[in-house]
Amino acid sequence: MTPVTEPKQDRSRRTQARILDAAEAALHDKDFDAISILEIAAGASCSVGAFYARFSDKEALRESLIDRYLDDLVTASAAFADEPSWRKRPLEERVEAFITAVVTACRRRRGLMRMRYLHLITRAVPARHDGGRESEFVHRIESFFEPCLPEIDHPEPRRALSFALRLVDTMAAHAVLFDQEIGSSFGRMSDRVLIDELVRAFLGYLGAFRPGQKDTAREGAGQIGAR
Repeated sequence: MTPVTEPKQDRSRRTQARILDAAEAALHDKDFDAISILEIAAGASCSVGAFYARFSDKEALRESLIDRYLDDLVTASAAFADEPSWRKRPLEERVEAFITAVVTACRRRRGLMRMRYLHLITRAVPARHDGGRESEFVHRIESFFEPCLPEIDHPEPRRALSFALRLVDTMAAHAVLFDQEIGSSFGRMSDRVLIDELVRAFLGYLGAFRPGQKDTAREGAGQIGAR
């Protein structure tokens, strides 16, 4: 692991946070490798020397950005799993809230998430251990949906839920992080449409259709079968 100097004073912690914020802001418009340390320091209103006092190089900065992102994932999932007001809410409401949060987070932190994804698939060295934070995130999200397992029409509800969550994660990431660059044969869609369609797909796969959706799906299948 590339060394990072952990700040011990509040002022130093604030400077480090500004550097991370400046780097993440720059990722909205540029790939990580195209961002200079001078540009990051300027965005953080600090000197290049202040940068090197906290990060040995850009790779250390990248690792700190990823660490902060993973910590935020765990915090966000805890807000879902531990919120008492969700305990008696139905599956549909949970699905819509979760997918809205996923798409919103992908859009807000698009540059950082794209940096991490590209880094994972292109680097020559093995992936650094995430300290179990991604597993904790998945566990908390599954716990969020746990009370609704009886609503899932599938021989193995837990496996179905895990697969549906994987579908949402993959589709949201592709649509938000990469459609802007590589496009799609099916065209682009707004975030609102993306959320609506992901909710329908999620519920449909689990056999927990929205009111009227099941009849519409059956009619569509019948029309296809009649052709």
